[in-house]
Amino acid sequence: MKIKSIRYIAISLLFNFAFYVHAEEIDLDEDLELSSDIEESNKPYENKEKDKAEKAEEEKVERIRQILKYGSSSQVRDIVKKIEKLHEDNQKSLMKELRDLMKVDSILIRQKIIELIKNVKWKDLDKEIIPFLNHEDSDLVFLAAQTLIKKKPDGAAEAASKVIEKSDFEKNDNGIIRLLSLLSVYKYKELNDFLLKKVKEDTIYRNNKTAIIRHFGGVEDTRREIVEYLETLLQEEGDELVRGFAANSLGKIKEKSSIDILRNTLSEINSKKDPDEIRKHARLKMHIIGALIRLGDTKIAPILVEMTRDDHDGVRLRAIRYLGELKLTEYKDLLEFKAKYDTNAKVKKEAEKALEKMGFAAKQENGT
Repeated sequence: MKIKSIRYIAISLLFNFAFYVHAEEIDLDEDLELSSDIEESNKPYENKEKDKAEKAEEEKVERIRQILKYGSSSQVRDIVKKIEKLHEDNQKSLMKELRDLMKVDSILIRQKIIELIKNVKWKDLDKEIIPFLNHEDSDLVFLAAQTLIKKKPDGAAEAASKVIEKSDFEKNDNGIIRLLSLLSVYKYKELNDFLLKKVKEDTIYRNNKTAIIRHFGGVEDTRREIVEYLETLLQEEGDELVRGFAANSLGKIKEKSSIDILRNTLSEINSKKDPDEIRKHARLKMHIIGALIRLGDTKIAPILVEMTRDDHDGVRLRAIRYLGELKLTEYKDLLEFKAKYDTNAKVKKEAEKALEKMGFAAKQENGT
């Protein structure tokens, strides 16, 4: 009798356990179905919100379109800036209106359109900026050249070259300066013979002269007549600014034959004792040192080390940067000291960068 009772209890327990497990499975399934139902019920709401946002964007685009077509000059100029915040597809949907506005007489509107084209990622209207290089308004030419420098469409350098040939180099013209920068970006050397003749004219405006000198370095024209002209300027020109740009361009051209001339000029500057003379030649000195760095002249190192002791933060920073560019690992200890103890945060950071260029990690330590 006891055995039967025990069996009955055991069977009951097994039955109840199985029922409980089954019930748990059913509850779990129900929970999943319920969760799925909730997710499905949320979708219409999410879709509705998405549709609402898209509709709002479409309405915004349409309002902008109407202003571009019919708004006053000030309204158009104000609304153009807002186009940058639109989705790219919506920006492009306004291309017809933008193209039409590039033909209006208002220079202010044209400027705003060109600025927009400079800032957007797409390039569909880039080439339509090129004709503005020949505009009579120098500010518009300057902005158009800036935009083309950034976007780099085909044909811009050739167009700029034709404009430069017709320009008056005796006048102060920011347009000429920016057009020459554009040629440098495109590495366009075809106009250099013309520019070499122009730069030697006595009546050329100073800013136009320095722009041509910078251009020779920017396109890295290694022809002997260009290099010799720059070397002559460095040695004989009375204008310190012109001499500085000549030195800078010689460094960019990287003609090794220029090293001795640069060194000799630097020695002349370092031999000066008069404080006024030292200050007068300070900027030229930095240009020469920078040129020698580009030419890989490691003999400049002792001067750079001396510069790291200068009280002027900018001088120390540049000296440390140059040591890093030359990768002179023998000055690792000096750079580690500067990275830890220099009084200027930017100089410390520059020392860390120099160490990284050499393959060393700057040691982090607080100094006093």
